[in-house]
This record gives sequence, C-alpha cells and structure tokens, in this order.
Amino acid sequence: MLVIADFRSGKKCCLSHVAAIVDDQGGLRTVVTRILADFAYHLGPREKLFVVPDFLVSEPVPWDAIPFVIRRSSDCVKEWIRSRNDPDALRHPAIAAYRKRYGLP
Repeated sequence: MLVIADFRSGKKCCLSHVAAIVDDQGGLRTVVTRILADFAYHLGPREKLFVVPDFLVSEPVPWDAIPFVIRRSSDCVKEWIRSRNDPDALRHPAIAAYRKRYGLP
C-alpha cells in the first residue's frame, strides 16, 4: 500500500481513496474522497469509474504530489485496458472513446 501524506502542517491527516473517471468523450479526471461510496456522486451517465488499488493520499493532496496522483490514476486505467481479454468490457462508450483518443489497442 502506498500512502502519500503531508504531516508538515501539524494538522490531523485524513487518508482518502483515489479514483479515475473516464467520460464518454475519452477524457479522464482524478477524484479523491474519504468514503468509497462517495465516488458515486462524482460519476455521471456513460462514465466509468476506476478506484486505484492500494493507494491512499492525505486531504488536501499536497501540491507537489498532485502530478503523481494523476499519473497513478491514469496508469490504473491503462493497466485495466491492457489486462482485459473480454471484448465486451472494452466496448463501454467511455473506454472506447479513451482508447481512440490515446491510440490504445
């Protein structure tokens, strides 16, 4: 498990889950929330949610960690696509648009 936390502020640190959401235009956004069920509030119709496994961050996410968190969520989506051997899973509108946008097989 990888944890990114900022203890320099002296405030109590809350650890949160990270997810990537792929929209039907092939765009990707990263969402951070403490409660896994709250990801549902960020998910729109025709979007696909990927919770990044074994990865927690403190809230607010430290500025210098933001690029790494975004990259980690993007890598999670790419790994999911790469590891699928069921063509039906890859036909989801959001996944199809993401693959086309980034030239993935």
